[in-house]
Amino acid sequence: MAVLPAVSCRRCQGCGLLVSRIERTEPSGAEYSRVAEEHYERGLLAVRNRQSSDLLEMIRRHAPGAKTLVDVGCGFGNFLVLGRAAGYSVRGVEPDEAAARRAEAILGEGIVQHGLLTPSTFPSGSADVVTTLDVLEHIPVDIIPAFIATVRQSLRPGGIWVVKVPTSEGPFFRIAHLARHLPLAPVRGILERLWQSRYEFPHTVYFDARSLARLVARSGFRVEQVAYLEEVPSGTARDRLRYDDSVPAWQASVLAPLLRGINALGRMTGRTDAMVMVARREEG
Repeated sequence: MAVLPAVSCRRCQGCGLLVSRIERTEPSGAEYSRVAEEHYERGLLAVRNRQSSDLLEMIRRHAPGAKTLVDVGCGFGNFLVLGRAAGYSVRGVEPDEAAARRAEAILGEGIVQHGLLTPSTFPSGSADVVTTLDVLEHIPVDIIPAFIATVRQSLRPGGIWVVKVPTSEGPFFRIAHLARHLPLAPVRGILERLWQSRYEFPHTVYFDARSLARLVARSGFRVEQVAYLEEVPSGTARDRLRYDDSVPAWQASVLAPLLRGINALGRMTGRTDAMVMVARREEG
């Protein structure tokens, strides 16, 4: 019997995408309804803020005259807060209602819309920069092209799209993905976290640099930069594992020391589990 009947995946031979099929074994729930605040702030928010500084530096480098920044899937609005502090006029859209309300409370009325990105969400050509940070992997693979077309429509010609995704090149993904074959009950929680299969918007697809670059280029963008960011620093590992209820406390305590070795492997290979691609909208 398979350890994880809820999650299976296949690699598309044509485009290289790793696509999942998720059969729910229990009702789905909104991601932010499962967040444990204390562990979230120490284990994930601190990492996201550190990454945000790197992302804003990339934006300054590739779009030095940019004024308007749109964050799609903005969550609690932390990146928008830092973007506004850096001088940008910011807007966001977030499908999770609780997260959108919290972002609005932090940023003020009218900054964050609750809902999905559609052609009518933002005026055409109204953004200098669009960011999708840990968003694209949640979108069903058959509608990703339409989603990217909407991102492109929102950008002015020459504007930039900053896309951050978990990557199948990273050591955490590779090890956890191999572990799905082990006949051990604890593997279930790890794999559920990897694919976020218990959430309303699970991970539907994993990219590597080649497959994402191919998709971006086919959608009317020119790749400007590919970078890898540290996703699970050793010092925040235990809190990161416990930011929701999918990994129990005892398992987080056992696994956290192992992450140092995995992080060392990522540094050696130059491939971490968080990939960022900066792409410029081409004319036409």
